[in-house]
Amino acid sequence: MVDTNFKECIPKLYKRNIEMIGLFFWIEGQKTIVSAITIDQCINGFMKYNGLTIDCYNPESAKAMYFQMKKEFYESQRTVTEDTK
Repeated sequence: MVDTNFKECIPKLYKRNIEMIGLFFWIEGQKTIVSAITIDQCINGFMKYNGLTIDCYNPESAKAMYFQMKKEFYESQRTVTEDTK
């Protein structure tokens, strides 16, 4: 029997709540499709699509969280790449 702690295999990005994960991939998708779009425009589109208002959703906090998640995502990808060498 292999003793593996599976939680260590899951990158930090995927341990976030679904709203933050949705925002992250929304922005990444929008940036892939329309490279000239800004992060702020992506967040505004996400808010509009999900019916969120400025009263219940802070775009500046969302932007900071996006950049933190982006860093975590690329760090996890680098770790996966290094592990497969």
